[in-house]
Amino acid sequence: RNTLFENCSGKIAVSEKKLQVTNLVCDIKKNHFKINAFTDSIKLTQQNNSINTNLTCTVDAGELNMEDFNYLFTAKNTGRKTRKSKGLGYAFTNVDKMLEYGNLHVNIRSPRIYKNNFSASDLNASLFFTEGEWRVFNASLKHAGGMLHISSSLHQNGNVFVAEKTKIDLENADVEKVFRSFDNFGLTGITYKNLQGTVTASVNINVSFTSKGTVVPRSLNGIAKVKLVNGALINLGAFKEMQKSIMKRRDLSLVKVASVQNTFNIRGSIIDIPRMEISSTIIRLFIEGTYDLRNENTDMSVQVPLNSLRKKDENDLPQNIGKEVKAGTSIYFRIRPGKDGDLKFTLDVFKKLRGNKNDEKGSLTN
Repeated sequence: RNTLFENCSGKIAVSEKKLQVTNLVCDIKKNHFKINAFTDSIKLTQQNNSINTNLTCTVDAGELNMEDFNYLFTAKNTGRKTRKSKGLGYAFTNVDKMLEYGNLHVNIRSPRIYKNNFSASDLNASLFFTEGEWRVFNASLKHAGGMLHISSSLHQNGNVFVAEKTKIDLENADVEKVFRSFDNFGLTGITYKNLQGTVTASVNINVSFTSKGTVVPRSLNGIAKVKLVNGALINLGAFKEMQKSIMKRRDLSLVKVASVQNTFNIRGSIIDIPRMEISSTIIRLFIEGTYDLRNENTDMSVQVPLNSLRKKDENDLPQNIGKEVKAGTSIYFRIRPGKDGDLKFTLDVFKKLRGNKNDEKGSLTN
């Protein structure tokens, strides 16, 4: 990838078949590294004039600005020619080939990594690089007051990188900081400004990245299991829309909620939301439908049981009754995009998204 190493000092022992790097200190842009590496054998294969070898590398890094490494996602140049060399030049040519075609095992540590709004500390990761493929083995880091674990396999497909079998586990993190770090995950109806609480999530996805390290639109596919505890909803726009019809004199600026959990199916820009309960100090809701990150095909239903509209003691803690429990007589709302592209919250008088299972009048279904 034509990486420029600057301000280098350390010891490199190289021969035709061996390489030893000891305490190599260097900079890549403004990122500082200390590298130790070794390989016992450099084997040149005759079939394609490439390298069959394994290089083990330990990297202790300072703070890492991940924006400086976007170039790693650029398409690989396969048209480069290698000149024939002899002696020391031949040895370094073999080292170049080893880095280009060999297997590279990297264990990396960093006290802090960051990119745009994202920041994490205590990175500890095991990486494997081979020609055309990267693997991440259980990278762990502290993020938003919790722990983040990542594993994935990446390969180049044309001008994009495809991350397959990506598993992300987030434990006991501040949901406000998580949403802010990931630009609200593309959501517009709810942002980090509307959320409080502690989130735990387990995500299994496939996703593609552009040459700038950004997600390719509609490439996300997978499942996300999410749980929020000690939560609260702050100045939520949906509540303000509901107040046009109900609870007009209630203060909905800060609404504490019981634990909320659900399993979401992600299909490109579409997020499928199975029926879920949101029980709060003010109101109980049942929500389901689809949310479109492009705001084109969003269609969600909200059920508000009338018996949940009674004014509660402010000291009462919200409790869930279960999404399968009959909720009784209810008011229904529907959320869909308006002509201006913004989501509209309207009364669902004819209950078009309802079925016949979960409440006395029917459940919410597509």
